[in-house]
Amino acid sequence: MGILKDGIQFTGSLGNLSAYTIKGSDKIILRRKGGATKERIANDPRFERTRENNSEFGICGKAAGQIRRMMNPIIPLADYNFTSTLSSLLRTRMLPRDTVSDRGQRGLLFSQHAALLQGFRLNLKNPFESMVRQAPICSIDRTTGMGVVQLPELTPGLNLMLPPNPPLYRFVLGMGAIADIKHNGMDYTQYNPKPLPAVFSTETAWHGNQQTFKAQRVELPLALPEGWDKTATFLLFIGLEMGNPLTATEIEEVKGRGCAIIAAVG
Repeated sequence: MGILKDGIQFTGSLGNLSAYTIKGSDKIILRRKGGATKERIANDPRFERTRENNSEFGICGKAAGQIRRMMNPIIPLADYNFTSTLSSLLRTRMLPRDTVSDRGQRGLLFSQHAALLQGFRLNLKNPFESMVRQAPICSIDRTTGMGVVQLPELTPGLNLMLPPNPPLYRFVLGMGAIADIKHNGMDYTQYNPKPLPAVFSTETAWHGNQQTFKAQRVELPLALPEGWDKTATFLLFIGLEMGNPLTATEIEEVKGRGCAIIAAVG
């Protein structure tokens, strides 16, 4: 790597050279293009560790994408791209707990380590527990596929800390399932793949931002398909959504002002 001082000043590519700037400096950095080819990384014994890392990194990214799609009803409540954070959690905390498989073939055993996902936040600025000061009580019945959330009585300004501007709020709740992912000797695949229950989601009624939310029991029944994977793990999620009335019957979600969390696993 070199620093371009005199002569033609440029950024971008020129032949086998690449010129760029970095944050905090007005200098132009110059480096020669290079690196191993895809073919070399795929076949050279010296890149075995790279192949192992790429394999495990890829499956964690795919699993994080599965969980993100499951939580689609509360995605608009996120205030950052949490998928990479979720992928990192799977790669650094869950994957190493497979101590049986070889490196590069370690699996994501949600059925054993799903507790690592409980409490995962979709927000950095306003975490769920900072806005909803009295935690909902959640339960999951694996036999029936029923999730139950007991939302407590919440009073704005007391145990419900709402942002000042959006005039309405409501809760969005849902539950879905994810199966263990293991390596089959050739590639990663869902372990003993079988049908999984479809995601179920619902919402409470809208409330004014000065209105007390009365305690409420919310059921989240999953339809368990015949032959479903009974080792699958259920993820129950809750979001607090803010709204703005457009008409007497139409309410627009106010993005970036709510919060959401994976509240329970089972």
